[in-house]
Amino acid sequence: MKVAIVNTLKDGRPQYRLGDAVLMRHTGFGRKAFAFIADNAHLFQRSVGVEYARSIDRDNPAPQWEVLEEVVRRRCSELDLELPRDDELVVHLRMGDVKGFKLRAEMLVEYIEKSISRLESPIRQVTVVTALHYGRSVLENELTESKLQDAISGELGKIEKVLGLFVESGLQARLHSHDDIDRDFCFLANARTLVLGNGHFSACAALVSRARCFIPPWARSGTEVDIDALLAARPRL
Repeated sequence: MKVAIVNTLKDGRPQYRLGDAVLMRHTGFGRKAFAFIADNAHLFQRSVGVEYARSIDRDNPAPQWEVLEEVVRRRCSELDLELPRDDELVVHLRMGDVKGFKLRAEMLVEYIEKSISRLESPIRQVTVVTALHYGRSVLENELTESKLQDAISGELGKIEKVLGLFVESGLQARLHSHDDIDRDFCFLANARTLVLGNGHFSACAALVSRARCFIPPWARSGTEVDIDALLAARPRL
């Protein structure tokens, strides 16, 4: 099982924090995330973040959804992705850092089983979109390389358990995790049914999608934005 690992500070390179750059540009850390992408276009060539930064009205700090939707549409076409099926549930799990999913795998699966039981059309496949994030928390906690590898092993074990529990419940289950972050973002943005994760990444994708969205408690507590209000106001694309 290959899972992308995002170590945001280890080598000092600018970070591709797309959700923060789009959703949070009215805040200091959001402006920093936007600047990381806009000022380092050579590192993130042809990415959603760079094309969004080039196309928006920078005097307006609010998310500019029409621009983002068009950028995502073009990027998805370039990537030639296998898009989610109509009977597929896409689950975003942020893992690894302080904003990562910390609950037991069973709690996630129980929440999802209850959620999809209310849907009129059946769900036959679950795809977990994830990456392992490590950065400032690693340095502040003085996590050694050995302990970091132990932490990564623990997170990989949790992901494997989540997938196994879905299979036990009668669903097909697979993993979607790429070093090219845009591949994960565009996959989320094309989901028909989406479970949001912690942070702003999947919330940003949801706002340019046609997905039926579930917002679990851990996603509500792991963000600085009112996700319900943003989803209610999203354009009907």
